[in-house]
Amino acid sequence: MGFFFATVYVNVFQIIVSGLYLLCNNIITVMLMASEWNSYRSKRRPLRVSCPRGYQRSTYFLSLPYRYSLPLMAASSALHWLVSQSIFVIQTIAYQTPEFDRAPDLDGSLVGRSPIAMLLAVVVGGAMIFTMLGFSVFSKYKPSPIIGNGKSPSYPAPLVGTCSAAISAACHAHPEDRDPTLLPIRWGYVKDDPEHPIGRFRFSTARDIVYPTYITTEKLSF
Repeated sequence: MGFFFATVYVNVFQIIVSGLYLLCNNIITVMLMASEWNSYRSKRRPLRVSCPRGYQRSTYFLSLPYRYSLPLMAASSALHWLVSQSIFVIQTIAYQTPEFDRAPDLDGSLVGRSPIAMLLAVVVGGAMIFTMLGFSVFSKYKPSPIIGNGKSPSYPAPLVGTCSAAISAACHAHPEDRDPTLLPIRWGYVKDDPEHPIGRFRFSTARDIVYPTYITTEKLSF
């Protein structure tokens, strides 16, 4: 087996591990994005942006909160190291006796394997996969109930993920909002005119976010 082929072969597994890290990172990012989006339903919060101004908050340094990013990076680093110890390149350099002259024609490259490292790599990789499955199956977002008055129902914020159309629909500012992007905002039903009941669900700095009793959750349009 040639040195080049052996090197490519052993590093294919490193690419697979990198793909697993990206998959886990994407799952956690989407879940936390949905959680933060829904947090605007129950509490006024400023926006999270790359270059904050006013009351805005900065983005996370590692794209995720440290309580998620650090364990994920540690597990990924450990898995990369275990894979590198599981399968690796062995290169032999030949010499001829009695003068110990170099014999390049007898040089060779092999792929070495370590069963113990393989077993540990499978355990760590499996733990990462089952942890992500646990997050996906058992993690349920339970927002705090919102009550406009004693008779008003609680409206769920729609899940938008990364859909730009859905995000845009919730970000149409009220005509009377002044610099809403720089101030703490909240998602809710805001009347277009105080004298008229018609309005829409949007992000707003308004204090009088209304939850009309004549709209049911089955007939909501966002």
